[in-house]
Formats: sequence, C-alpha cells, structure tokens
Amino acid sequence: MGRIDFDDLQGTRNYSGQRAYSQSKLANIMFTSELARHLDGSGVTAASLHPASCALTSGPKTRPGISQPLAAWSGPS
Repeated sequence: MGRIDFDDLQGTRNYSGQRAYSQSKLANIMFTSELARHLDGSGVTAASLHPASCALTSGPKTRPGISQPLAAWSGPS
C-alpha cells in the first residue's frame, strides 16, 4: 500500500513526479474515506473512483461498458 511522506509534502528532499501524483491520489482517497465516515447516516454518499474507470462524458475515450453503469448509479446529471 502507498504512503504519504508527511515530513516532506512539498517533495523538496527527493522529488519525483510519479511519487507526487501517487501521494495526491492517495490523499484524495483518504479524504473521501473520512468524509464518507462523517456523512454516515445522513443520506449523502461520498465515493472515490479511479479516473480511468469513470469517463462519463462522450468522446473518443468514452468507455460505454463502464461509464453507463456509473452514470446510472450516480443519478441524473
């Protein structure tokens, strides 16, 4: 499992673009997980999805097999 280097959030010691991207995605997942915990029982849902699996717009990269069920689950746009 990934980790966030809280002692070097700016990446000043050993910067890596891939590490920065990975840490930011992990932070998004951690935030969403905590938000979901706080919203439990309120009727509001918080979810985090991999960007490649939720192409909900039309265009050359649309994945109908994946985006249609997600669009139905997420409700009207």
